Amino acid sequence: MSGQWDSVEYTRLNELVHDSPLPDLVRAISDHSDRRTLARLLDAELERRERHLRLMREYRNMFSIPIHSLPPEVLSHVLFLSACDEEDHTLFTLGWTRLLLVCRRWRDIAWSTPSLWSFVSLEPPELVSFPPPTIHNDMIIRRVSLQRQRAGANPIHARIYLNGPRYDDEFFRVYQPFPWITSSLKTLHASGTTSGLSDFLARMDAHDHPLLSQLVVRLIVHESQKPLPSIPGDFLARHVSLHELNVANVLVDFQGLSNLQSLDILHGYHYNAPIEIDEVLDALSRCPTLESLRLNLPRSATTSSRNSRPGIKLPNLGSVLLQGTYTAVTHLLFPLQIPASSRISLASLEEVQPQDIAPLVTYLNAHCCLSSSSINCIGLNETTSLALHLFEMRFYTRSSLENENDPFLIRLGVVAPEPGIRAELAALTLSRLPVRNATLFDVRHMNECHSMVLRSVFERLPSLSTIAVSFGRPSLGQLLELLKARLAVRLPAPVSHIVIDATHTLKVARAVSRSYGARSQSTPFRSAQRELETVLAYCSAAKRARMPLDVLEIINDGDNDSAIVAPTSGSAKKRLWRDLTGGFVHNGVMRNRAVVDAELQEVAEGFPENSAKRASLLKELSA
Repeated sequence: MSGQWDSVEYTRLNELVHDSPLPDLVRAISDHSDRRTLARLLDAELERRERHLRLMREYRNMFSIPIHSLPPEVLSHVLFLSACDEEDHTLFTLGWTRLLLVCRRWRDIAWSTPSLWSFVSLEPPELVSFPPPTIHNDMIIRRVSLQRQRAGANPIHARIYLNGPRYDDEFFRVYQPFPWITSSLKTLHASGTTSGLSDFLARMDAHDHPLLSQLVVRLIVHESQKPLPSIPGDFLARHVSLHELNVANVLVDFQGLSNLQSLDILHGYHYNAPIEIDEVLDALSRCPTLESLRLNLPRSATTSSRNSRPGIKLPNLGSVLLQGTYTAVTHLLFPLQIPASSRISLASLEEVQPQDIAPLVTYLNAHCCLSSSSINCIGLNETTSLALHLFEMRFYTRSSLENENDPFLIRLGVVAPEPGIRAELAALTLSRLPVRNATLFDVRHMNECHSMVLRSVFERLPSLSTIAVSFGRPSLGQLLELLKARLAVRLPAPVSHIVIDATHTLKVARAVSRSYGARSQSTPFRSAQRELETVLAYCSAAKRARMPLDVLEIINDGDNDSAIVAPTSGSAKKRLWRDLTGGFVHNGVMRNRAVVDAELQEVAEGFPENSAKRASLLKELSA
């Protein structure tokens, strides 16, 4: 401890221990002063001693609590790590300053830790509207000035919202040319209006930021009749320390890009942004260490090269997400030579004929064949964006629904509003990708899944055993119609295991009925119960036809809410599993004859407290 304390601290503690009462109080007592004077001086003495007692407790804690024995530089690092969270939100909002209230030592160390003060935010809600409420301006200016002082020469991480030149002149006049020292800027997240960003980027181009490693620029409010903000190529070429570039509706001179590790460029599909695909590919060839690539390109993006390009090796690329016209997406993807572990997400925002995507599927097949992991799950999804109906196929290496957050290996989206086109797209894709080992088919997020699409998938997945659907979506009814049609011609179900997810219904029920008790009486909830009845009726029909299902499973049902499946009597429980060879599973718990027999053996006879339980189990077996 002595090595961590300076002489000043020992002097303070020594003075605290050898403290003497107030001289005025001693004199007043000796002079037999009046009661009012003595009371006033005693109050002052009590306040002083309470303050000293608090200080003594602080010193005592510094000796007895283990964390206080840490050297200042270690505690400083601990405080910084405790303030780090997702996207550094606590650091930017100064939410970590509650640590200043723990004790004087923590406060002193936090005040002298530059990294804690180096996250500067100039984008609070009061700055987003114009004119900003000036009542807060002085407070914000004082805060930023304090942070600049405390951060010193430490690298600065800044976020700023820029509304327009007039707004900038009024608020940022004290920060010319910037609210930070240019030589210290490490990361910058700038957003705002067209005029605000254009003026700001022009000012940045006139200065060097030698530490700048991450630049995020997002156009939030596009002012019509004004050109999009742009980042000059000379600025990008000069800043060799820049490793991450993320822009939204901001033009980039690709000729200045090199040695990036992450490139994220988002443009609205209908924006008129002059982008040349060959320039993008040239830029990628200068970024051999690229780890993440995301490009949402406008339909105005063009390509002038008709000949094949040399391959672009990107051995570190972990994910590539491309969106735009089919021509733009394929011209960008085909030259890329990426590792087997790379995740590929593609979205063509124009209608194409199924046969036209054959070269793309061939590329994806070659990518899959590089991986030692097989495709075990196929997922379908549909989204509506810009009035376009995007049909999406996802391919996963996971083989269960429990690992739903596992990333996909491939995601392919194509504008296809008609069921016939969707069925052809699925047929072509599945016939050329290595999906023979896929056992799980997930359509929980498909609102409608036409029987043509279902048949197309079933015919091309020979190992398929499980399909997952959702209550409250037409796709469940469409699946049942297909199963009934097969049963009518003596064909078994193409799967042995049906999983029904209750998440969608419970979410809709909560939105309709805020009252917990009323949700089970809501229309979505009752509709889901009728759907379950229909499924159970099919199971009975399949058993009578000697083609029973193996397992029916309900997941995410009744978690902190009313349950769609809520049987109470033995006969009600029996009805759920009696027509299934494997059993009924509810939220991961299996129910079948073997389970009931085991429960019955555990309930001993002759005990009154077990009689009701035994009666229910016996009723379940004999019902």
